[in-house]
Amino acid sequence: QQGLSETNRQGMQGRIFLLEGQYDKAIPLLEKFYQMIPSSQNAIFIAVANVRSNQQEKAIEVLEQHLEKNQDAVKVRELLANFYTQSAPEKALKSYEMIIKSQPDNAIALNNLAWLSMEFNNIDAALVYAAKAYKLAGDIPNISDTYAQVLLKSGDKAAALEKAQQAHSLTKGGNIDITLNYIELLIFNSKNAEARKLLNGIKPKSEAQAEKMTLLQAKL
Repeated sequence: QQGLSETNRQGMQGRIFLLEGQYDKAIPLLEKFYQMIPSSQNAIFIAVANVRSNQQEKAIEVLEQHLEKNQDAVKVRELLANFYTQSAPEKALKSYEMIIKSQPDNAIALNNLAWLSMEFNNIDAALVYAAKAYKLAGDIPNISDTYAQVLLKSGDKAAALEKAQQAHSLTKGGNIDITLNYIELLIFNSKNAEARKLLNGIKPKSEAQAEKMTLLQAKL
């Protein structure tokens, strides 16, 4: 009982350090806590602490090792898939495929799978995943936006514009990336006056957004 109490104290202190941003102090305590109680939540705490201290490879390793012993840990697999998206998209794709086998109505996983399938130029699969995600949660702006991008890739620019407009409306113009995607669809559908008006009202917050604005302006 005394040992468990000490374990809990260390685990709690590790989480406090994590919340305070003291990641170097948090990680060893969280690792000790995980050794005593190897739950999915504790693995996630360690991974988050490592990512926030710029050790993403270590975070991935922690989650991979946990999944070797806990194949059904969906939350861990979701976080790992998210980490893989930038560094190893093929692994991200396989991870999301595994997630929807156990959770076929996981709209976020379906949406991410649609996007990754599109990136790998598997448009037929992307359409299936995007349509299902939209049916489940079309009121989430990013899901409507993804569906619009997939529809555009499939050649259906009119349907793509409809979904892009919906995504833009849902954000009330507050998401610059979604607005830029909507402007692009307006241009593809020869609605240049509306596109120009929206574009003139945007102040980019990143280099990527500024670059996309330049490309769109060149098309008008």
